[in-house]
Amino acid sequence: MFRTKGSDVDIIVTGYNHPYYIEPPKPCTFYDPPTDPDAASDSESLAVRIFSRMAYEKKPTHFPADEWIVRASLAILERKKPDFGVILLAQMDDAQHGLGAIGSLAEFKEKWHLFTGTVDESRYNPDVWKGPIVDAVRDVDIQFGRLIDGLRKIPYYRDATSFGMAHFRRKTIEARMERAQEAKRILQSHRVRDKFTGAQVSPWHVLDMREMKSGVPGVCSPGELFHPLFGTNNRRGMPHWPDLFIFMKDGWQLPITSKMVHNIGAELPRFLPTTYIFYGGHGAPDTDDIVIAIGGAGIPKGKIISDPQFRRNHRISDIAATVSAQYGLGLRGLTAGKDRSTDM
Repeated sequence: MFRTKGSDVDIIVTGYNHPYYIEPPKPCTFYDPPTDPDAASDSESLAVRIFSRMAYEKKPTHFPADEWIVRASLAILERKKPDFGVILLAQMDDAQHGLGAIGSLAEFKEKWHLFTGTVDESRYNPDVWKGPIVDAVRDVDIQFGRLIDGLRKIPYYRDATSFGMAHFRRKTIEARMERAQEAKRILQSHRVRDKFTGAQVSPWHVLDMREMKSGVPGVCSPGELFHPLFGTNNRRGMPHWPDLFIFMKDGWQLPITSKMVHNIGAELPRFLPTTYIFYGGHGAPDTDDIVIAIGGAGIPKGKIISDPQFRRNHRISDIAATVSAQYGLGLRGLTAGKDRSTDM
């Protein structure tokens, strides 16, 4: 958060590092959040319950719930009154990694289990049940509403503008591209069995550097995944752009095993065998579109801009360029985004 013009970041708050007047985050079950009206009668799969307790409930400072993030943010905004701030509500990401990511409630079907009775189980993954996910997503919606309502009650932010938005070995460029094409051919030839049709299908889109530049309809817009500086450099000490991007399609998900959990702050016994533990992954081109919501003084209500064919080529980086233009700030360095003030 920024308090004065021309300053660097003045306030950085995490579950580990926060002002004295904010209580530390407490353990919270994402599948039975405090806003869940029927937590006592809910059912969760054993795998989800174990993972949530070991990864999230024992690490509230590493995975704070949105309720704490909203409460801490509003307390700081009330006291410090920064002119600009970024608030990351991470519960949607954390919860769906642990409980399962779904594209539609239609993918669930009733299934009887010995100790829990009839539950709504995912057609794709028997450990993913509808109840816990719906409760977690409902809580995310409630906490976001608390944040917006809280901002409106602070006189200093009554007319504030808010943006809300739903991540080698050294070779020459030519050698890298040649190896990338070899890897792409291998990946594109891989087939898996579709459990519904029985057909052998490719589970992913594989994009090389050329396609990053030109774009692929329905996957990415032209230049969206390409960086003009890092994409073609091969200098030592400089970041190298990925030679390939892989996006899952048709509901397939790359497995994440228990060995990776140690890289995200959770602690599991090292002697445990490698098992699949995450039940949800990040979005793919055939999932829901990302929605960017903008509100503030002078911005008309109810205006919707839809660009399904990427004709306008909107990008996430446009947010930074637009916010900077709104506040009369100049951006230093390479600016990939465009000022979209006229759209508002």
